[in-house]
Amino acid sequence: MALAALGPMIAACDGAIERGPGFEHYSDDPSPRRLVEVLSGKANDERREILKRALAARAIAFTTEPYQAAGRAGENVIIEIGAGTHVLAFAAHFDRAPNSPGANDNASCVAAAMAAYERIRNDGAPVNLSVRFLFFDHEETSRLGSKHYARNHDLGRFVGIASLELCGIGDALGVWDVRGPAENSLLVDAFAVAADAEDVYHGTHGAVPRYSSDHRSFADAGLPAVGITVLPQKDEAVLRDYVDHPNRWRWLIPWFRPIIFRTYHGPGDRARTVDPAAIDMVARVVRRVVAIADERLTERSRRAETRSCRVC
Repeated sequence: MALAALGPMIAACDGAIERGPGFEHYSDDPSPRRLVEVLSGKANDERREILKRALAARAIAFTTEPYQAAGRAGENVIIEIGAGTHVLAFAAHFDRAPNSPGANDNASCVAAAMAAYERIRNDGAPVNLSVRFLFFDHEETSRLGSKHYARNHDLGRFVGIASLELCGIGDALGVWDVRGPAENSLLVDAFAVAADAEDVYHGTHGAVPRYSSDHRSFADAGLPAVGITVLPQKDEAVLRDYVDHPNRWRWLIPWFRPIIFRTYHGPGDRARTVDPAAIDMVARVVRRVVAIADERLTERSRRAETRSCRVC
């Protein structure tokens, strides 16, 4: 998750970054928890290569998209399932902030996206959807990876994109930055229905000016685009206050911040703070979102065919 501007939410003190174990730790037991542990504390180039090795280990085909932007070399990693007319996308950036091991932000979401893909694969490819998981580079550097992707791809088939951010701490789901085309969209409604079906508490929030993520690169292009974050349900009121009033002096004291922001962009964002149950919750909801969206688009297609036949 990138900050729109520097502020009191950024951890003020530097500290030694705790590096996770080597890739064999994941290959011995390819679980979401172990993927987070292996990604944690690694340099961003290493994290990209670990992601690619993890995808290959799980027999998940991927493509890469190298780019040059703002004097930096980057590479997005993309996986896809289904060959439908419409594209539903989920983004999970793999890079980390400089002063953070990057476990919850954002290794937890990389692991959740992979787990969701495998659930969808086990269900069978959707009929009217192409589901695209976009692992973006340089989210923490002005969203360079997602901006490059949005500028260089035809977005006309997209029905929406959700950016997974901070998916490893909590038992509730927040759908945020719901504004413009995202309001009353298939994407937001599908998340609400899916969360209810999975018995997951959820809430929505409008614009969040201080924070941004890769979905903004697509919202700026006119697409329904939102952020998805996991939080403790008991922390909802504090989190809403935090994002709506980010300049209050009380937030200078980490203890007063929402739980998910106590380690955000700091050395405390370690793998041990990430709960595998939260990752599993996100994977279940995303899998359900895909099923709901596919069903609704299939029904929409049938109705269009029926109308066409009546005209004939």
